[in-house]
Amino acid sequence: MDNEQLVARIQGGDNEAENMLQLWKQNKGFIAMIARKHSAGAGVAKRGL
Repeated sequence: MDNEQLVARIQGGDNEAENMLQLWKQNKGFIAMIARKHSAGAGVAKRGL
């Protein structure tokens, strides 16, 4: 299922917790990449990213 479909289900109240978890799993690599990029010069510890 793509991100847009998951978001539509979440917004519609359809099994929110499970769909949010799936959305996170599908996007955690991208989210970590963006977090690393924006934290590089900010002195933020990279533990857990």
